[in-house]
Amino acid sequence: YRMPDHNVEVTFSNRFHYKVDEGPETESFTDPDELPHYWRADLQLAKQLGRSTLLAVTVVNIFDRENFMPSVWNTENGLETEPMSVQLSWKQKIF
Repeated sequence: YRMPDHNVEVTFSNRFHYKVDEGPETESFTDPDELPHYWRADLQLAKQLGRSTLLAVTVVNIFDRENFMPSVWNTENGLETEPMSVQLSWKQKIF
């Protein structure tokens, strides 16, 4: 959502993985277990300060879900993703 009068933008994004295994099927691991459904939501608030500066605050995994991603190396139960966190960013155009 953009508020052009205030140079502010609010973004909400989702990631969803359904029916994924903890790793690939290989000769050693012929039937990897299925991971719980992965769902992550992020919220970002960005403010444009002039023509060359952008400040943003992002809340990652806003609902603090415990998620796991598949592992290429067949890590048992997959790889745990990051818990809820806050990121601050600053973008500056030099030229």
